[in-house]
Amino acid sequence: MNALNAGTNPATAVTDIISSANGGGGNMVFVALSDTTDIAAMTWNGTAWDTPVANSYAKYFAIAGGYMWYADRTNNVYYSSDPTVNGGWSAAIPVGWKHHKITALCEFNGQLYVGKENGLYVIDGVGTTGELARSVLVFRYQIKANDNRMKPLVEWNGYLYFRFWETWYRMAPGGAIAEVTPPKFGVTFPYAHYH
Repeated sequence: MNALNAGTNPATAVTDIISSANGGGGNMVFVALSDTTDIAAMTWNGTAWDTPVANSYAKYFAIAGGYMWYADRTNNVYYSSDPTVNGGWSAAIPVGWKHHKITALCEFNGQLYVGKENGLYVIDGVGTTGELARSVLVFRYQIKANDNRMKPLVEWNGYLYFRFWETWYRMAPGGAIAEVTPPKFGVTFPYAHYH
């Protein structure tokens, strides 16, 4: 991925990638290079990928409600109807308590859902002066940090699936949450089934 890191530290890890079939009149790929390196917006100029825009720091991307979103991984999400324009991103929308990092973004029912180390949030009032992050499910406010909580956060077959610790959950379109953790079994013969 060093070619994508042009102008940045080649050791910077790529943390998320999202592509556009026709962003800004051509194919585009947005690359998140951590929460300390600018977003690389790559466009195909006919012979090579170039980096025309550096917008802000990003850790995760999503498309939700017709907007492109990114999370800065600490506590904020931002959206844009045209992410190729410098200054085209919204003001920061804080999500939950600042000491719990954002770990995932996902569209569900046309809204942006945000996974954090301590729970699940949804963004309401996009494009209005009343934009806010509403808590959907918070496990504990005083929980130790762990980047693997609420990962993955994915919409599949009309439900939102997510994991917290070793437990899997499924959220229905109406907001009902059910535990859907699959059964566990031993890894050596004779196999044992655990509950």
